[in-house]
Amino acid sequence: MRSRMVVIVASALVVFLSRGVGRAEEAPKAYTPETAFAALEALVGGWTDESTPQNDPGITIRTTGAGSAVLVTFFPGEAMEMLSLFHLDGPDRLVHTHYCALQNQPTMELVDSGRPGVMRFEFVSGTNMDVEQDMHSHNTEIHILGDGKFKVVGESWNEGKPSGTREFSMRRTDDSVAKAKP
Repeated sequence: MRSRMVVIVASALVVFLSRGVGRAEEAPKAYTPETAFAALEALVGGWTDESTPQNDPGITIRTTGAGSAVLVTFFPGEAMEMLSLFHLDGPDRLVHTHYCALQNQPTMELVDSGRPGVMRFEFVSGTNMDVEQDMHSHNTEIHILGDGKFKVVGESWNEGKPSGTREFSMRRTDDSVAKAKP
């Protein structure tokens, strides 16, 4: 009976990931570092902000490091190009470092958002900045919406306190960005 349950759960996970972005009702109640990483891997491709009229990808997502990291490139090829890198740090920790146009590098880690389909990353440290003074990305949420869409909500801090949020509603434009798998 137990092995049958494992097969059922594994099959459901394969169906969820093979769709790229599952519908909200298929999202896990809480992401573990490993399931969140797998969901990020499933987002490989080109994406555009639905509020932007151009068809060029606003971001591209690919794997790197022989599949050990997910690299998100914001505004590829533009002067304000930025990167976010997600990687597992052992089985119990998913780390997100944002390489910002502000020329600082905040690092966040996955925490339980308490909401299905929402990955929440909270600030743990940063380089090239004074956390109590400098503006920086502090927390990030990724909402898996389904139907080829997801939303990113970024919280900025300045002078040691929240200073605003920015939301991007992303729509898939291309799923051909290469995966670097061993």
